[in-house]
Amino acid sequence: GIFPGTEYRRDALRAGAFDYLTKPFNWTQFQALVKKSLGEVEKHQKSGQQFKGTVIVADDDPEWLMLIRGWLEPDYRVFATDDEKKIVELASAVRPDSLVLDFQLRTLTAADICRAMQADPRLRMVQIIVLTSLENEKLRSLKIGADRFVVKDSGPEELIATVDASMHRRNLNTGTLIKGDV
Repeated sequence: GIFPGTEYRRDALRAGAFDYLTKPFNWTQFQALVKKSLGEVEKHQKSGQQFKGTVIVADDDPEWLMLIRGWLEPDYRVFATDDEKKIVELASAVRPDSLVLDFQLRTLTAADICRAMQADPRLRMVQIIVLTSLENEKLRSLKIGADRFVVKDSGPEELIATVDASMHRRNLNTGTLIKGDV
């Protein structure tokens, strides 16, 4: 059946996503997507290619979600959501290494999400990268607890380099080395 958001789902699948949740979705649908994603990871691992880590991308603009996911997916296991109320829940479920977070969502801000992530001891080590179209939000982003900041217009190279650097920092903090660290 056709439902609101179907056009984004088709675009996401054409862009290489293996699936896409459209709001509103329930916990059962969410769990099914995570399980399906883990199956994709297992297939990826059997192919011999290793992910550098797990990243959640959270943005209320579906086009940015697809674009960023496409930039990161060759090297990272990526979960994407446009539902700001599910970000921390998703992070609790998949335990990402990094979160690429839009500065201003529909009703929440990056500050709200940073506070929630810092309040959960299991999520405090997640590297938070704030993404925005406003250069002047850098200082505010860092003050609210973001680890890094990227302007949306800077393109894929800067975002990928920032995610790579945050992953390297996290690996140093946890004592984990992956291919390319040495």
